[in-house]
Amino acid sequence: MTDYIILSLIMFVAGFVDCLAGGGGIIRLPAFLSFGVPPEFVLGTNKLTSVMGAAVSAWQFRPNIKISRKLILQLSIIAFIFAAAGALLSRLVPPENLKFLILIIIPIS
Repeated sequence: MTDYIILSLIMFVAGFVDCLAGGGGIIRLPAFLSFGVPPEFVLGTNKLTSVMGAAVSAWQFRPNIKISRKLILQLSIIAFIFAAAGALLSRLVPPENLKFLILIIIPIS
């Protein structure tokens, strides 16, 4: 039970950092991995929170930014294709190697 409370507090901090400046995944990913969450779930959960945060931000700022709907649709399709390709590629990597790759890629990105 204590682990869930600690993890929840860490996720709250990560969400707060994400809404202020972005980069909450830098906190979220290692926290999930340190609590023993499998790497494939870590990547999926992080992607979901990133997409939801970006969607809410885009919705809030939409009156201030004028972008054509056609461009948004094109970019969304491209993003979906590459996200799906990344998810499929991550399934080819053994979980122990995927965990190592996640921890190496976080500081680089």
